[in-house]
Amino acid sequence: MRHVSDNELNSSECNVYRNGKFVREQWRTLRVGDIVKVEDMDFFPADIAVLYSSNDNAMCYIETASLDGEKNLKPKVAPKETMSLFEGEHPKIKLEGTIRCDLPNSALYQYEGMMTLFGDQKISLGPKQLLLRGAKLKNTEKIIGIVVYTGVDTKIMRNAEASKQKTSNVERIVNTCILAILAIEMFLCALCAVASLIWMIVNLDGNQRHMIYLGMDYGKGKQAVLYFFSYFLLLNTMIPISLIISLEFVKLIQSYFIKKDKDLYNAEKERYANVSTSSIIEELGQVDYIFSDKTGTLTCNKMEFKLCVIGEKLYGDKSVLKNTDAKNPFTGKKMMQRQQSIADKKAGIEYTFDGDDLQSDLHLSTEGGLNLKVTGVPNYTIKSQKDLITEFLKSLALNHDCVLEKDNEGNFGYQVWHLHPLFNVY
Repeated sequence: MRHVSDNELNSSECNVYRNGKFVREQWRTLRVGDIVKVEDMDFFPADIAVLYSSNDNAMCYIETASLDGEKNLKPKVAPKETMSLFEGEHPKIKLEGTIRCDLPNSALYQYEGMMTLFGDQKISLGPKQLLLRGAKLKNTEKIIGIVVYTGVDTKIMRNAEASKQKTSNVERIVNTCILAILAIEMFLCALCAVASLIWMIVNLDGNQRHMIYLGMDYGKGKQAVLYFFSYFLLLNTMIPISLIISLEFVKLIQSYFIKKDKDLYNAEKERYANVSTSSIIEELGQVDYIFSDKTGTLTCNKMEFKLCVIGEKLYGDKSVLKNTDAKNPFTGKKMMQRQQSIADKKAGIEYTFDGDDLQSDLHLSTEGGLNLKVTGVPNYTIKSQKDLITEFLKSLALNHDCVLEKDNEGNFGYQVWHLHPLFNVY
């Protein structure tokens, strides 16, 4: 099944610069030195050295969840020397040069290279310029880069291990039984060959009539060895070769049923279960315990923003606080219904926060109603609900940590640490 997914991935298309414009070509056609354009939320088709970013600060951000499992975005930066060579998405002049870099290796975060443009302009390349195949571009409209590693030379392929042959318990038992049957057959063949040798010694000495009838062209010892292999051919039906073939056909049919199982259909991604290998399908029915290292390995681990309290007002979808008729199929307890409010189809994100009240309060007057002073920021007072909402959203976006503390009088206090001193709110 792996070659099917490989062909599907290599048939994906990307934008490659050909004859003065970007055209769509398959990943498998890329060669080292090609200039490619990758847009927001697209995967990188090869290991690329970034030359241009649509962001003003030459920064771009990648998500390497498919490489190391990390969901946090990693910043990359295009060299200032190459940023000035592009106008929009097209080079201002014809680019001519060479790149000397490390030989292909498995170090994901190590890269050293030197780009020489127009014969004398040298530009240093490092890990901050390398965009790895399999990573995804995010929070950046587009980038343009040059391919430095392709195919099996990419970092992700250098880290890929050879697939191991997996054997199920049923298959091991069948193999053991076949070896036992083979040993019994060999024993019977040897026993028959020895019996034939004894019969020849007893009955063939001086009896030429039997010699002519049996057609013996060799001595008694060699003839007994030939009889051993003859009996092996006669008794080979003891080995159930058809059983192995039947098991493989059963596994193939089982994998087809798994692929078409509606109970395993993922409506969010619109795809059925994928069977990567059919060698251990029967093991699925023999699982007794599952050991997981942490929460999130076997669960979705998705957090959704539902409600918030700003000042003395509650914002969000208040219906989630009410009991619903939906029940968890495993625990039988009632659970909250999920309601989609806004969907970003390109990013694959659905928002469930209902902020109509929040939007209306943001259009209120900025005067009157409140008089809150921000600790650590002199001459700054929050005068309205609008200002308070604004500070809350800024704090929510920039906040790193929040600690709830209780003083000697039993009052609770909040300590929040932020990236900017303006938001040191207590």
